[in-house]
Amino acid sequence: MKKNVTQILNRSLKAVLLSSVLFLAGCATTNNPVDPYEKYNRAMFKFNRSLDYVILRPLADVYGTLVPNPVQAGIGRMFSNFYEPSRVINDILQGEMRYAYQDGARFVLNTTFGLVGFLDVGERVGFPLHQQDFGITMARWGWKQSSFIVMPFIGIYTFRDLVAVPCNVYAFTFWPYIEPENIAWKLYFLEKTETRAALRPADKVIDEAFDPYILVRDAYLQKRENDIKTQSNGRVTSVAPAQEALDEHDKSSQAKDKQENTSAKKGKERRAFSKSKSGKNLPDVISMKKNAHESMS
Repeated sequence: MKKNVTQILNRSLKAVLLSSVLFLAGCATTNNPVDPYEKYNRAMFKFNRSLDYVILRPLADVYGTLVPNPVQAGIGRMFSNFYEPSRVINDILQGEMRYAYQDGARFVLNTTFGLVGFLDVGERVGFPLHQQDFGITMARWGWKQSSFIVMPFIGIYTFRDLVAVPCNVYAFTFWPYIEPENIAWKLYFLEKTETRAALRPADKVIDEAFDPYILVRDAYLQKRENDIKTQSNGRVTSVAPAQEALDEHDKSSQAKDKQENTSAKKGKERRAFSKSKSGKNLPDVISMKKNAHESMS
């Protein structure tokens, strides 16, 4: 029999999905295939950030202040280990039996010798963490392109990753089997608090961004694209997903800025050379274009 906690979570998720789908049906779309519902997404992004400022961020700040960093890291590893069977299932669904074996062995080692995952024993013996979920599985099955969507309360996704949520957070996990109910609620609350606390390093970057929505959207989409492309290579997730995406975004922006500065310098040299030869400036063929999210660097 399903417990009340999972029934409530399921009903809440269905209500959020249904209300959002009905709202989207009446929304005008844009010409951007990656973000066709940008107006709606921006509204939901603003709504979620307001909740974050009032509830989640203060809670994460208290948690981050009171709980020592090594303990936070251990709790994060415990919840990562909690979802390891989901990775094994997705490995099998993708036909990646080598990773299924590795992730299964990792789960057994970390659950037993690693104190339910508090210590990462698997990493030390050659079974590193692989980023894996049902969204990646569907992408490898053929659903590669998917539009960006922001859901009230539950956050940012692509439509593909949103469809994968029931499997990622329920069907492929231990949540339906945790008893008693009050323990399940406490674990769920701790997981969400720990997850939000892990995102604290990104707060300053997002708050100071020229357009926080564009930054978060592009970082998320880039992160998911990299997850899908590199899954077959078994890349190790060695940093927090949000921070990794922001780091990649910064590197990309810095590379573009460097390229533009080089182009501008060459343009000046051409004009100087032209003027020295003929006394006239050549047309400036270097177009200095910057997207809003690039100006944040």
